[in-house]
Amino acid sequence: MFQPVSEKITFYINKKISLVNEWHLFGHPRRKRPLNSVILDQGIMENLINDVDNFLSGSNWYIDRGIPYRRGYLLYGPPGSGKTSAIMALAGYY
Repeated sequence: MFQPVSEKITFYINKKISLVNEWHLFGHPRRKRPLNSVILDQGIMENLINDVDNFLSGSNWYIDRGIPYRRGYLLYGPPGSGKTSAIMALAGYY
């Protein structure tokens, strides 16, 4: 389990400029959103947390196989169904 570094979340975006990757601040730091403030179907948030935990503890599996160590999630649903709220809560959790 990770210990919180701050009470706020800071977002960065990567911009490739002339073959150089640069990270730039995106927006303003935001307060962390508690996981229990997001309303999703039962088990969805728990599955996401378990998957992220497994990913974070399994870098050797990727390295041993020569696979890039990265993870992506595609959240889908109509507007207002909790996609952004879920990702904000996960970001605050980790």
